[in-house]
Amino acid sequence: MIKSKYNIYEPLLVEGLFVVFSDNKAESIVKLGVSNTSLFIASTLLSGTNIDYNLTSIKPLSSLNIQIISYGMKLFKDGPNKKENMYQLCTSKNQMKVWDKIVSCLSTSPLKKLQYRTT
Repeated sequence: MIKSKYNIYEPLLVEGLFVVFSDNKAESIVKLGVSNTSLFIASTLLSGTNIDYNLTSIKPLSSLNIQIISYGMKLFKDGPNKKENMYQLCTSKNQMKVWDKIVSCLSTSPLKKLQYRTT
């Protein structure tokens, strides 16, 4: 998707659909992709029976503070205005495989800070 639509030639190691929460309320569904150096965030565009994506953000991993909560498959990322954004992986038949790959990629990436939380 990223390569063909945006001419970005950085291969994604993993990608998944996440629900974005703000103030404990679901706001949207986004696709998160992790490469060796960046986190890609794309908003979903629903059109009839098709789903398309609009790349909204590319963040260098080295600039990110991320917290992982494996229970509930949640990621917390610092957002604009020092507000924390929460992303919860959507249910799918490959949910565990995608989650394990995301955690593995983030654990070995050059993040500014990575924390594991229980709640």
